[in-house]
Amino acid sequence: MADTRSLGEIIDMQLSQTGPMSLATYMSLALTHPRSGYYTGTDPLGAKGDFITAPEISQMFGELVGFFIVNLWQQLDQPKSFTLLELGPGRGTPIPATAMPIEVAKAEPGEIYEVSLAAADIMEKLGSRIAANKGAILAIDYGYATTRTGETLQAVSNHAFADPLDAPGEIDLSAHVDFGGLGKVATELGLTVEKLSTQRDFLGGLGIVERATQLAKANPGQIDTIAAALKRLVDSTEMGTLFKVFCAHSGNIEPIGFPK
Repeated sequence: MADTRSLGEIIDMQLSQTGPMSLATYMSLALTHPRSGYYTGTDPLGAKGDFITAPEISQMFGELVGFFIVNLWQQLDQPKSFTLLELGPGRGTPIPATAMPIEVAKAEPGEIYEVSLAAADIMEKLGSRIAANKGAILAIDYGYATTRTGETLQAVSNHAFADPLDAPGEIDLSAHVDFGGLGKVATELGLTVEKLSTQRDFLGGLGIVERATQLAKANPGQIDTIAAALKRLVDSTEMGTLFKVFCAHSGNIEPIGFPK
């Protein structure tokens, strides 16, 4: 017999049976439950969804990230076999109290410390492969440069903020990335970590303004659309400084788009 319980009912049952649930477990269920998870049961992207990602705003974003990847491939002497791996949501587990970094070990009582052990685990696995085989990790998301306390958990529905505990499986959940913590993992593996950049500076360094100019000349009827997309991607009031760009790489790589 098919399980017709809502995701909220499933979560309530698990709480009643096993007690308090970690935020990592709640987010995992809400986002990736096989039947009712946000990413498995709906198409959340685009104007008709809950949010729009950078690649959907303009072809320029994908073109410039592609340029970054091609340049990386060239620096690796253009190998015939080249692994390009794009990652999506993962699973997390509670962090042991004795494992907190020094930045938050002396936090005041009541302060919140967010951590994703899944992110650190992925960085360790990928970083180990890259340290052994050469390459780079590029991550673009909103986050902060140094590990710190503070709550960044947020929910989005219909392009507006929502209650993170409201309608699990029907709203997007996210939190800011601790790029400082990821950088520490990468450094311990022997990788070089570039100074955290903003999406504005990274895309600017790859030539997004010049590309927008070329597109406008070739498509005069789309000038306003191209200008609006450029503003959305790089303006400080839009995604330009909110989104950060992280890069960790083997020593033989000089990633483009980052200041030297």
